[in-house]
Amino acid sequence: MAHGRDGQLTTIRDTDPHCDAMVYPIFYPRGTFEWHKDLQKTDKHCTVRDCVAGDEKDGPPGKRIVLPSSFSGSPRAMVQDYQDAMSSVAKYGKPDYFLTVTCNPKCLEIKNSLEDCQTASDHPYSVARVFRLKVNALFDVLLRRKLFGEVAVYVQVY
Repeated sequence: MAHGRDGQLTTIRDTDPHCDAMVYPIFYPRGTFEWHKDLQKTDKHCTVRDCVAGDEKDGPPGKRIVLPSSFSGSPRAMVQDYQDAMSSVAKYGKPDYFLTVTCNPKCLEIKNSLEDCQTASDHPYSVARVFRLKVNALFDVLLRRKLFGEVAVYVQVY
């Protein structure tokens, strides 16, 4: 979710290319879709660890913000996902299947979306979008078409 300038909440899907710039601000400090090339440590720049440590007398700079569990990828979200999975195991028993899905950056859908001189790492939002579509297609086969039979419960973590 994002607050617009008009104060309204807008839902942004995690496969939307605008999402990366908001979720990973250190890689996209200007809000553009390109990776920030100046992330090396120089005399003018500091690493994330240096900035969080701050000065010894002043402590860390800025205000501490605790991310809610609704913020995808936050420590609270990961703990909540774990607790949800464990409660499913407590209620339904151990899983019959455990799937791990990875993305092949050389698949046709990703290659066709790139220009001749580009690689998949130049467009991480395209890779994420294709990956999400393929995972959704897999879940369609497993859940709706019931390839392995009726599913009592499933846990999906990204």
